[in-house]
Formats: sequence, C-alpha cells, structure tokens
Amino acid sequence: MKRLARRSKGQLSFALEREARHDLTPDQQNALLLALSDLLLEALGEALPAQDSESGESDEC
Repeated sequence: MKRLARRSKGQLSFALEREARHDLTPDQQNALLLALSDLLLEALGEALPAQDSESGESDEC
C-alpha cells in the first residue's frame, strides 16, 4: 500500500503553464525588446549605437 503524498498547508503551488498578463501589439513588443536590450548593453558598459531622435529634432552645427 502506497502512502499518499500530502501537501502541507504552508506549501505553495507552482503553475506549469504561464498565463499572459498583458497583450502587447507587435510595435509594443519591438519597443520593449529594444529598451531591454539597450538597458542590458548599458549595464554591461557597452556604448549604445546612435539613435535618431523621435521628436524630429536634429543636431545642427
């Protein structure tokens, strides 16, 4: 006869399937991925590539 496994009252369960919390558009996913990659490069001490300003401003001499 096998002993049944019992969960203690203090034991937490771990969900094996991940639930989507936020539905992001492809543009939002791309922007998030770029922001995270920039943060990672900055944390590693890498120089970030020059980016065009989104507000339309330009550097004029």
